[in-house]
Amino acid sequence: MSVTILLVEDNEAIIMGLEYLLSQEGYQPCTARTLREAEEEIRERTPDLVLLDVSLPDGNGFTFCKEIKKNDNCPVIFLTASEEEADVVRGFDLGAEDYIIKPFRNRELISRIKRVLLRCGKGNILLKCRDIVLNLEEMGFERLPSWQDALERYLKAFYPRGDFSGNMGFVRQFCK
Repeated sequence: MSVTILLVEDNEAIIMGLEYLLSQEGYQPCTARTLREAEEEIRERTPDLVLLDVSLPDGNGFTFCKEIKKNDNCPVIFLTASEEEADVVRGFDLGAEDYIIKPFRNRELISRIKRVLLRCGKGNILLKCRDIVLNLEEMGFERLPSWQDALERYLKAFYPRGDFSGNMGFVRQFCK
C-alpha cells in the first residue's frame, strides 16, 4: 500500500528535506508551494495525509484545512512556525489531527505521521520484534476489532506444537 503525503510548504529547504525523509520512509510525497497548487494536487490525486504550513504566499493554511475537512476526511497535520496557543487551538478546532511547531525533529514527525495514518485506517499494521518486522496487511490481515486473535491463528499455523504460546502475552501487550 503506497501512502501519498501532500506537503504544502513554501520553504525550499524544508521541502527538499521532507521529500527525502518521506521517500526514505516509504511514503510517496507530492509538493505544493502555494494553496492554489495544493488545490490542484488534491483534485488530481487524493492524498492519504496533508502536511500543511499556516503561512503561505497566497493565503493561510487554516482556510485550506477547513476546506479539506468540508469536502474530504483527509487527515491534516499542521507543520508550522506559528506557535501561538490561539493558532494551535484553531488548528485543532478546524479538525487537524496534529499540530507540530518548527523546527521539528524528523523521527518525531515520522512517528506522528504513522500514528495519524493508523488512527485514520490508512497506515500499515506492523508488528516488530527485535530484527523481525511483519507487515500484517500485506500478509492478508484485515483491520478487525480483534486482529490479535487473527495473528494468534496465523502463528499457530507456523507453530503447530504451540511453541509460540508463551509469547502471546507479549504479542497482545505489544499490539495494543
